[in-house]
Amino acid sequence: MMKALLHAFCSWAVGALLAGSAHATPWPFLVFDENFHVQEGSEIQIENMPRTTNQQGFGNCFAHSAAMIFNFYACRSLGIDCPSAPMDQLASSLDMTRFGSMPEGEPNYLSSYSRIDEGGSGALALHISTVLVGTVASEACFPSQTLYKDMVATDQTLTRDQLLVQRNNLERLKAFYEVYQGIVPPCADCALEGADPVLEFSQLSNARPSAEQLYRALGEASFGAFLERAIAPEACNETEGRAHFEFKDSMVFKFYPRVEKQQNYASVMAAIKMSIRANNPVLLQNVCVKEEGETCWKGDENGHSVVIYGYRRMCADDEIECYDAVRIKNSWGEQWQREHDDGWVAAGELLDSTGYRKGILSWLEFAAKGQRASR
Repeated sequence: MMKALLHAFCSWAVGALLAGSAHATPWPFLVFDENFHVQEGSEIQIENMPRTTNQQGFGNCFAHSAAMIFNFYACRSLGIDCPSAPMDQLASSLDMTRFGSMPEGEPNYLSSYSRIDEGGSGALALHISTVLVGTVASEACFPSQTLYKDMVATDQTLTRDQLLVQRNNLERLKAFYEVYQGIVPPCADCALEGADPVLEFSQLSNARPSAEQLYRALGEASFGAFLERAIAPEACNETEGRAHFEFKDSMVFKFYPRVEKQQNYASVMAAIKMSIRANNPVLLQNVCVKEEGETCWKGDENGHSVVIYGYRRMCADDEIECYDAVRIKNSWGEQWQREHDDGWVAAGELLDSTGYRKGILSWLEFAAKGQRASR
């Protein structure tokens, strides 16, 4: 099943967030104007969703979407109010990033996921973090702002200038890794904390690895592996530094479309509504974010991820012209949600932007009696 979802790999493009930054409303996130109203009796939505998150300038929308669903069920298992849930009970979106690509070992071992890379599959991250591994570092232990040194947005949508500052800092981190990769510590018992690499790294990230941890990270063969080892606090490997998926052995992972004949608007919308009615939020990936006049799907490129948790029918005043709308959680901050009708967007444009590829939808369901949980 995991290999079947590889086609849904979410690649990173700075342009996607630039299009979504302040003063721009890119297709496919279109909202209905005041000439439309909600058709009576048509609305269904899931309550007690987690607070909106902000991916900042890092290309891990897929991880934010997977963490949103993980945290929804974490709140459910604990019986707590999710928008105000304590950070030590919630999965870290930054740590969730490690689960967006195929494992290097057994899929149900945490040790098989040792990279923090931009671009990944939300479906894989959701599947792996919940019913395979079942644990993620908590947001309290590994907060999203760990990565960013110069500027961290909270609720607001990033401006172009803010985004470019963050992207520049990430490029500086990559350059740091390339310069010092494989460097040997100057000596076994000298004051490593004062060594040049340690001082330089402290100016690039809010992470505070020990000198030994940083030198070990610089021995990794890829930037993603270096980043994971350098910025992930070692304390997050301990039980108290982690969020646990209590439904690990009682839920199954689902994805859709599974076959070609299901790859159309009517079929996909039916699957979304069925899942929402069952109180199961849906991860939607491969969303093409573009400005008006641009073209999606040149070759095999992929796009953005969001979580769908509501549906309603929007009708013009004459009750003749009606359209579907879905409510989404986007990872561009609370300001974006407010400016887009609290996440209510036109379903047609949103779903059409995905190209209806296999596995654009993924969600969790409680296993039926006698059914084995998905592995």
